[in-house]
Amino acid sequence: MKKVLVALMLAGMLLGAGNVTAATAISSGDVVEHGGRTDGSGCHRDTKAGTRHCH
Repeated sequence: MKKVLVALMLAGMLLGAGNVTAATAISSGDVVEHGGRTDGSGCHRDTKAGTRHCH
């Protein structure tokens, strides 16, 4: 019984690590570097697009 629990725990850890890796790989393409200073709230305005966003 103890070996089964250890095997299940290891499998869960491996699956969890895979999910984190997959999520990182998927989300890392969404980050785009851009210039611009931020205000006290960590936000700035894109004057061309007329939008404001925060970091």
